[in-house]
Amino acid sequence: MEAHPECRKCHVLEVSGYDKKPISPSTFASEKFSSEQIFAATSTCYSCHKSITKKPYVHGPASVWSCLSCHDNNAAIRYSVRKPVKDVCYGCHVEQKKEWNSKKYIHGPVNVGKCTICHSPHSSNYAFNLFKSTWDLCVNCHAEKATGQHVLGDTMFKKGHPTKGRKDPVRIGKELTCASCHNPHASNYPHLWAFEVNDVFELCKKCHFDK
Repeated sequence: MEAHPECRKCHVLEVSGYDKKPISPSTFASEKFSSEQIFAATSTCYSCHKSITKKPYVHGPASVWSCLSCHDNNAAIRYSVRKPVKDVCYGCHVEQKKEWNSKKYIHGPVNVGKCTICHSPHSSNYAFNLFKSTWDLCVNCHAEKATGQHVLGDTMFKKGHPTKGRKDPVRIGKELTCASCHNPHASNYPHLWAFEVNDVFELCKKCHFDK
């Protein structure tokens, strides 16, 4: 900060009491004001970084501009996120940590605490603060599954099982995605299956009731 004295002519570069205020997840709704003028007047970060909360789905601390809930004013690289990141996330998401750690199988990013591989810590165009739609996010890492040759593609069924573009027969009102069959965080069942099944044929019957 000190290396850019010109910035100080227009910007306040030191955090305020508002930025340091303790925030509980239970108070996010009551703390969120309707007027952006309040944020502009009380948040040091708002004037420069206001665009990061403009998307429809906004993370709780970001929605009330409690930036120091996650960012460290005293870090070697000032205002970087405290490390390890998973401890920052689990500081609020206590129930999720307890649930996922109790499971037999844990998805790789969850297991190593890389929440921000999938979730935006500020705001997103997608539910659950995902960086992309569920299917696009999954195949971003699991590229081999983007061909459509999934589950049945290497057997007698040449086209493979669809993973998008259809209605989810179990989760009414939702589109078919990878999360229709797999839990993206953790599961007690093989392949992170989202149902209480132990083999693929049991899984099929969750949708194909007449088979």
